Amino acid sequence: MHAELKPYGIGVTVLSPGAASTSFARVAGQRNTSALRALMMKPGPVARTGILAMLHRRSSVVAGILNKVVAFSSRFTPRQVQTTIMQRVMGG
Repeated sequence: MHAELKPYGIGVTVLSPGAASTSFARVAGQRNTSALRALMMKPGPVARTGILAMLHRRSSVVAGILNKVVAFSSRFTPRQVQTTIMQRVMGG
């Protein structure tokens, strides 16, 4: 969408927030493990990251250094390993 709408002066930015300390987990019935809490960011910095990326006309942004490391490392990690790690992080 970013590329398609750019000629019309419309910017589209995708924000990948990772885990954020909101009420989502409680509402979803999710258990916050210590590993998940270590990855969590406060909502304010996540929102600021997204807004700044939008104002700079970036097509996408990942909030937080730990989330960036996780997103980058997933390119080199087999899916089965990713699944196992996320199951442990999510407490499953």
